[in-house]
Parts: sequence; C-alpha cells; structure tokens
Amino acid sequence: MRTLIQTFSMGICALVLAAIAQPGAAQSPYPCSNAPGERVVGMTNSGGVTVPLCVQDGPPQPPPPPVTTHAALAWHPDASDVWVDGNWNGPNNGAQEGALAMCARVMGEGCVVGAVWNDSSQQIYRNDRGELWIAWTYDKAKVAQVEAECQGKTVLPCEKVVKIHSSYDRDPGPEVRKRYLGSAWVADVKQDDGKLYIASGEPSLAAAQTKAMAACSAANPGATCEAAAWTGDGYLQPYFLGERAVSTAHTSSKRAAQAAKAICKREKAKSCTLQKQYSAREPGLFVHDFLSGRSR
Repeated sequence: MRTLIQTFSMGICALVLAAIAQPGAAQSPYPCSNAPGERVVGMTNSGGVTVPLCVQDGPPQPPPPPVTTHAALAWHPDASDVWVDGNWNGPNNGAQEGALAMCARVMGEGCVVGAVWNDSSQQIYRNDRGELWIAWTYDKAKVAQVEAECQGKTVLPCEKVVKIHSSYDRDPGPEVRKRYLGSAWVADVKQDDGKLYIASGEPSLAAAQTKAMAACSAANPGATCEAAAWTGDGYLQPYFLGERAVSTAHTSSKRAAQAAKAICKREKAKSCTLQKQYSAREPGLFVHDFLSGRSR
C-alpha cells in the first residue's frame, strides 16, 4: 500500500514539475476552470475527488464582458401601476414594444413609454391624487428633483410604489385601472349650503367632476358651484380646519387623515375635526353634510 501511495505521489510531483519546466508555463498548475487557453498538465486528489490541473498557454485571457440588462417601462394616465419588459441583453431590443403591448392588453389606447434604461433601477412614486412619477435611481440629483416635483406644495411626501431593476418584468392586470372621485361645492361662501357633493367610482376624472358639479348645481339653483378635491384610487377626507369646512385627498385612508392633520398643524388651527371619508373605488353619488359630519 505504501509503495502505491508513494508511487502515486511521485507521479503527481513529476507531472507538476514537468509542467513548470515547460517553456510556455508562466505559472504553477492550478485547478482547471474551463477558461479559454487552459491546458491540462496533470491530476491531483482533493478529499477523495480527482481534480485536473491546468496551466495557461499564452497571456491570460480577459474576463468575459459583463452581461447588461435593458428594460423599458410603459404607463397610462388612468392606471395606478406600470408595465416593464426587462432582462433584454442589448440596447437594440424589443423592450419598448413589449412594454407597450403589455400595457395595451389592460388599458387599450393611451399607453406611452415612460423610461428606457439598463443595469439599474427606476423608482415609481404616487402623489396625493394618484398620479405616477418616475425617477432613475442611478442619478441621485434627479431622484431628489422628482421627489420634490411629485410632492409639490402638498404636506406629505409622495408614496413609494415600487423599485424596478432592468432585469425584471412587471405585468399588472386590470385591477390597476383607476376609479376617480370628484367633488364640488358652492363657490360663494355667502351662498354656501354647508355641503360637499361627491361622485366616486367613475372611469375618468372628467366623468367624476361633471357628476359632482351637476349634483351641486341641482341642489343650489342660482348659485355657482366649483370643483373641490379629487383623487384617482385614493380617499377624500372632509374635515374642519378650525371653524372652516375643507377637504383633502390622498392615496390611502391613513395618508388622507395624516394629510388633514398635517395641514391643521401647518395652519396652526385651534382645532382639527376629521369627518367621514370617501373612497374613489366605491361607486355612488354622495352629499356630505359638514354640519353633521355624515352623508346622504
């Protein structure tokens, strides 16, 4: 047994030494990695496993180029999410057509390409009215600019929806089609009846605002009505800012209440009384009575 082991060990050493002595070998043998230019010069045993040993013929080969991933994003003004066709391996790809086709399957006409990028991510935001904004995360200055523009003059920062890398797809279904809520009240405070007229669950902002204005005008003949707060897929929060009846909207019930409280704090109101909320996804015509805090 000892003779066999000694013979095997001497054989391995001989192969290694022979490889080192060859004119073209510029380094010691190493476990083969299947890289271009490798040449097998021997074998070794590692933990009971036979491992081939190699040397590199000629200069070391450069590493293969990194795999890049390209993507395109499509969106629609009446959608609460986006569509992404990603993981393409070159700039001349079908990502834009793919993203538009994904969007069109759900939304029909009106889809547009919102971003084309590679090897990085896009951050999607949603503002208080449910509108979407896009920021390329590679450009920190642009991210800060988009966040500021998205928030505008509202009291809460925009909601972060999703961060999407170029190596991924995103294909939401029909649930992302927005439902709109519009509201109206009497423009002249001297003629104000203390009510807010609300139309919700509508397929477009125009439809919601038209119905809310019509309800206000029908209840107040001779008075001029004006549009009030609106949202796509969000919540309307009527409240008293001190003694003044007002309303605001945001993307969720929680954020709508937070926004109202933040406005009260900013205005240094002596009191802040939140009332019944209304969801844009609940269809119906409602008349909110500020005096009672209820609707009919």
